[in-house]
Amino acid sequence: MNELSKELKCVVIRGGMEIWVEAEKMDSLYSAIEKGGLLKIDGNLVNAKDVVGVFGATVMEETTRRKNGQWKCESGYWHNRGEECAHKHRF
Repeated sequence: MNELSKELKCVVIRGGMEIWVEAEKMDSLYSAIEKGGLLKIDGNLVNAKDVVGVFGATVMEETTRRKNGQWKCESGYWHNRGEECAHKHRF
């Protein structure tokens, strides 16, 4: 059986804290960030000035992989540090 999952966005706070929020709740959060002041995000109180950005799951996954030393070849596959790519490049 296929399960549906909700799209999530990651609110990154200065210092590296990540707060994951359902995308459907982001519209009100975006306007609150623009206004500044304090934000209430899923029970957490955050200073809007400390928000570094809001990112999708794909961006967060790729950032984590790169921090862990992985790299993505031209064919779109992830490899560990020092590993050579044996994939045929799609051109």
